[in-house]
Amino acid sequence: MEDDNPNSSIIALKIIMALSLILVGMDMLEVFFSYVSLKEFAREFDHEIFEQCIKYHMLTQIIFTIFATMAGLSAFLMSAGLLISHNFFATKAIESFVNFNYNIFGPYLFTMSLFGIAFYEKILYNCSRENLRNKQLNFSTLLALLICFLISFFITFVYAFIEGYTVMLSSFRFKRSGFKFLGKLFWRYVFHRRRDEFQRSTNIIDHQFNRLYNEELQNSERNLIENRNRRNSMNINRMNENNLDNEIEMINVNSNQHNLLIHDGNNFLDNNLMEPHNNNKFISKNDVGS
Repeated sequence: MEDDNPNSSIIALKIIMALSLILVGMDMLEVFFSYVSLKEFAREFDHEIFEQCIKYHMLTQIIFTIFATMAGLSAFLMSAGLLISHNFFATKAIESFVNFNYNIFGPYLFTMSLFGIAFYEKILYNCSRENLRNKQLNFSTLLALLICFLISFFITFVYAFIEGYTVMLSSFRFKRSGFKFLGKLFWRYVFHRRRDEFQRSTNIIDHQFNRLYNEELQNSERNLIENRNRRNSMNINRMNENNLDNEIEMINVNSNQHNLLIHDGNNFLDNNLMEPHNNNKFISKNDVGS
C-alpha cells in the first residue's frame, strides 16, 4: 500500500491539472466570444438599449469569466509544480504562488467588486422585453457579486495584515525582507522613550529626596528651636528661683537684724532705765511702753 499512495497522488494531480487546463481553455474561449458578441451588439442594437440592457451585463459576465480563468490557472500551476518537483515548489515557488493568488483574488477582485457595487443599478437589474423601463432584479448576479466582495475583502485585508506584520518584525530585526528605515525609526523611538522614562523616574526620585530632605531639615530646625526655647525657659525659671532665694535670704537677714534691735532695746530698758520717782516707785518696762 505504501507504493500505491504516491502513484494515486500523482494520478490525482494529473487529473486536476488536465481539468483545470480544460476549464482555462473554455473560459478563455468564452471571454473571446463574449467580447465579439459585445462588439456585434453595439453595432446592431440601439445605443440606449445597448447602454441600459446589454453593455454592463456583458462586461460583468466577461469579468467573472476572467477570474474563473485565473482560478483554473492557479489550480493548473499548483498541480504542475507539485508534479514537477514537490520540494522545489514547497520551498522556492510557494511564496510567488501565494502572492500571485493574493493579487488576483485579493485587491483586483475587491476593486472589481467595488465597481460592481457602484454601478449596481446597471448590473443587477435586467430589462424587460415588453418595456425597457421595467427592470427586474437578477438574484444570481447579486449573490455572485456579494460572494466575490466578501471573499476579496477577507483575502485583501487579512493577508495584508499578516504580511504587514511580518514585514514590520523583519524591519525591527533588520532582516533583508524588512525596511532599514522603519527599523531605525522604531529603535530610535524606543531609545528616546526609555531615556525619557529614565529621566522622568530620576526626576521623581530627586523630587522625593528633596522633599524628604526638606522635611527632615524643617524637623531639625523645629527641634532646635524647641530645645532653645526650653533651655531659655529653664534659665528663666532658674533665675527666678535664685531671685526668690535672694529675697528670702534678705528677708531673713532683715528679720534677724530687727530681732537683734528689739533684743538690744529690751536689754537697755532692763539695765539702764529703771530709776526712782518722786513717790518712791520704780519705772517698769510697761510704764515706758505706755
